[in-house]
Amino acid sequence: MKAIVKNVGGVTDAGILINGITVLTGKNSSGKSSFCKALYSSLFTIENAYESHIEDRTHYVYSELTNVLGILL
Repeated sequence: MKAIVKNVGGVTDAGILINGITVLTGKNSSGKSSFCKALYSSLFTIENAYESHIEDRTHYVYSELTNVLGILL
């Protein structure tokens, strides 16, 4: 996976290839923590959106089955 971060904290434009174990190094105040926080926030948002979609879809299917069969499952 390639991660690209632009204009976050001290990072103006950065990208790294994440594959297996990835180590991020650099001088103090170079934006390592900002990069990691941006990456974490992005992945967390994507995961929550996916889980929300699955939950909404499950509720929809449950409601449709209840309507069609006329019973409460």
